[in-house]
Amino acid sequence: MGCLLLISAFAGPRFGIILWWLIDMDRWERAFDEILWPLVGFVFFPWTILAFVAVAPNGNPTDSDYIWLALAFALDLMSWASNMAKRYTM
Repeated sequence: MGCLLLISAFAGPRFGIILWWLIDMDRWERAFDEILWPLVGFVFFPWTILAFVAVAPNGNPTDSDYIWLALAFALDLMSWASNMAKRYTM
């Protein structure tokens, strides 16, 4: 698990999603009832999707899991904001 996070930090979260999905498809199937949310997450919120699968493998996060999900969502928002700032400052 820690190795996957390290790889994701350097190669990007989308690479981590694909790698983790190939390694443990059953966990992804238990975390999500349908394919729509992982696909939307892959495109727009990859860190949040990785965090959700990590903390809620059965699709039911507990109270403390929401802290990790909020941090991952904030990381996704910061990534979007960083890309927008780079685009409009050039």
